[in-house]
Amino acid sequence: MLRHMYKKAFEQSRVNVDTIIKNLGIKDE
Repeated sequence: MLRHMYKKAFEQSRVNVDTIIKNLGIKDE
């Protein structure tokens, strides 16, 4: 149960990081 929560939080944080990187890339261009 706890591991599933950690995995879900990790996946969400990874998606957020990818979104931030994409936004920075768009701003840089």
